[in-house]
Amino acid sequence: MVLTTIIASLSLLQASQSALPPALQIDQSAWDRMYAKGFDDADHRRKLESMSDKFKRGIGKIRTAPLREETVSWLWYVDPMIQAYASGWNARHLFMSDEEVRKMKAQAYEAISKGRKHLYFNGVLNILPSFGGPGGRIDHRSTPEELKGVRIVLQIADRIYQPQRQPGDLEQKANIGENDRVDTETSSTYSSWGSATSYYQVLRTQKFDYYQGVFNVVFDLFDADGTPRVKSGDKVITAIVIYGPNERKAVYNIDDFLAIRK
Repeated sequence: MVLTTIIASLSLLQASQSALPPALQIDQSAWDRMYAKGFDDADHRRKLESMSDKFKRGIGKIRTAPLREETVSWLWYVDPMIQAYASGWNARHLFMSDEEVRKMKAQAYEAISKGRKHLYFNGVLNILPSFGGPGGRIDHRSTPEELKGVRIVLQIADRIYQPQRQPGDLEQKANIGENDRVDTETSSTYSSWGSATSYYQVLRTQKFDYYQGVFNVVFDLFDADGTPRVKSGDKVITAIVIYGPNERKAVYNIDDFLAIRK
């Protein structure tokens, strides 16, 4: 009876995994290929971020000048294949022993055998002032209030899904920064011939406060009845991050999850 129950559970697991798009399925052979790729890239001094940043998306900008913007907040989709790549990269970079590698792989294989059940995201929010005033002056101060009540939802087609737990109020890391701005000033001279005005530029430093908060969220890949949330016809996954007055979208092409394995 126990053996029958185990076999039935494994069959259900395999069926549920096969219902996912190929880009979201995972098996030991795929994990091993990505591990080997990470090991080889580390051997050739390629940076680990070169792979993880493929799924890095901007979720917040500030003005650094009246007509210029810079992205300062980010969201990463954490794919199991990226984790496999990182395992291989670290094994080579850290000169891990055979025993350390064996234990690491055993843990990974055990997780793979249980099937893929979740989507993971990591985020960092940097709340900085806007420097959109003349000469790069601050025209909007930052406030830590924007790190309170942070929310994220997942949009797949016209369906919206909630994470297992919302980020909520983020722990704030306060910092003090400095920014150089250029002011134009004048100097007037007077003589019996009249007056003259000269213009010159002065470089000034303005200090400002800024705040940082980090979060990670987990989304279930299946509904309570076992129905996959990402279906074969779905093309993109969109994470919507809401903080303060901002609503930012991070869009991921599902086919890109499969492309990194090649």
